Amino acid sequence: MTKLTDEDVSLWNLYKSKLKTITKKIDNYNINNLSKDKKTLNISNQDFFLEDKTIKLLKKNQIKIDKALDLHGLTELEAKECVNEFVFNSFKNKQRNLVIITGKGINNKGILKRKTPTWLHNEEISKFIVGFTSMPKSAGGDGAIFIKLKNRNKYIKD
Repeated sequence: MTKLTDEDVSLWNLYKSKLKTITKKIDNYNINNLSKDKKTLNISNQDFFLEDKTIKLLKKNQIKIDKALDLHGLTELEAKECVNEFVFNSFKNKQRNLVIITGKGINNKGILKRKTPTWLHNEEISKFIVGFTSMPKSAGGDGAIFIKLKNRNKYIKD
């Protein structure tokens, strides 16, 4: 490994000085229940991919699911509202590992199955999500979505 020149170090320091932390206010919901003070949530660019380690543990059924939501029988509008509330309330209650059961629909083309990932990318709740993926075949497969939420204590500053 070569040592950096003084010019490279100064260029790197200039680059680092231009970087900023992105913060978003969490005011889409009644956040007063979280604390009395105004809160901010630090976020980075979201790609919503889970770590390989998490996916392997999920496939081995070694992740404890904190909460599940079944969307069977709901309309698209009702389901979207339920998903938003479910993710927010789970984040508020420090639950991190969630499952949303969408079902597969007719010919594996169900509307809730297709729309739920889009809702999870929505700015309203995406700030709470680390990543999500389909459940393993033994636990629902394409008819269920595993969601990993951010650690509330880590991302909310008092």
